[in-house]
Amino acid sequence: MITPPSNSNSKQRIALFIESLACGGAEKVTVILANALVQRGYQVDLLMRWEHGKFLDDLDPDIHHFSPSRASGTPFQTLRFLIDYMRDRKPAALLAHMEKPSLLALLAGVIVGYKNIVPCVHTDLTTYAKLEHCARRTILKYLVAVFYRLAIRIVAVSTGTAQSTAALIGRKAPPIDVILNGFNIEKMRQRAQEDTGIPWLQNKTMPVIIACGRLVEQKGYDVLLRAFAVLRQTMAARLIILGDGPMRAQLEETARALKIADDVTMPNYHPNPAACFGHSDLFVLASRVEGLSNVLIEALIVGVPVVSTDCPTGPREVLQNGRFGSMVPVDDVGALAEAMRAALLAAANDTPVAPEYASHIRKFSVETMVDGYISTVNKVIGKRIV
Repeated sequence: MITPPSNSNSKQRIALFIESLACGGAEKVTVILANALVQRGYQVDLLMRWEHGKFLDDLDPDIHHFSPSRASGTPFQTLRFLIDYMRDRKPAALLAHMEKPSLLALLAGVIVGYKNIVPCVHTDLTTYAKLEHCARRTILKYLVAVFYRLAIRIVAVSTGTAQSTAALIGRKAPPIDVILNGFNIEKMRQRAQEDTGIPWLQNKTMPVIIACGRLVEQKGYDVLLRAFAVLRQTMAARLIILGDGPMRAQLEETARALKIADDVTMPNYHPNPAACFGHSDLFVLASRVEGLSNVLIEALIVGVPVVSTDCPTGPREVLQNGRFGSMVPVDDVGALAEAMRAALLAAANDTPVAPEYASHIRKFSVETMVDGYISTVNKVIGKRIV
């Protein structure tokens, strides 16, 4: 059983639920949100199916975190854990991040009669299901379409994600609040000045292009490598891909086949990606689908020139329809190569920053994000909790 402390105040307790704090954009944002809520004076419970991940060390010590007692964290064990939690802790609202945690939370809520559950959508699930081409993802999509109707409200991290979620659920969709992911802008810019420990960035002899994210099909690194090979035919450059994942061996083989392996490196995850972005000459997002794209926002905050695919659903919103970075069609090798070349040449000529840049960046501040989530919680419980 999960027992509340004697001085607990459930009206000011907000719970966040996610599978784990392993590497990922949703996980990173969950930690940022949890820490910021604590700083605003709220009691915060962080629930995880598996209590592990590199972001655990970033949690504010005042955050209470819980997980099923058994390490396996099966759906049934997690459901029992959620039922006990909802009965004992009774938070003002529970913000469930990503699809599986949201589905489990909604089911547990039905069983115990707890209704203040807010699914938080971080990707365009319809496009993602088509990309994955697997029964599991398709089944998950239909479960979302049915069970998300039980939610009082939904949060989506971009306007495009909100639209695709509403279309998936249909006419019975609950209200959807769009809340952009937020970051500590000043801290990120300070960290961007730190050393990276990567020789290509510290002792630069030619332009360096950088990308960042899991090495999976969704991120389009196969297309990025082919586009980089085309770029290399007209100018010298190097490519760094920060991240790890199941496609590493395949991508390394592709780089060798394209004869660009000597100028491509994939050094796994970096403890300070902002510094890597800040010391590079160009950030590239080659994704086939995103929810919003945290790394694209981080690159924009740091101030590195950006090239992105116009994939569903985030980049167009982050880059304001191409005003703050070049956009190319998904899976278009030639267009991506030409956009990278043009961006590197423009950076060399020190192109001035658009005057609206500063006000646009503020949309992605942690303060704006937290205000949005608090507003959603207030709508869910029908009154202010401060």
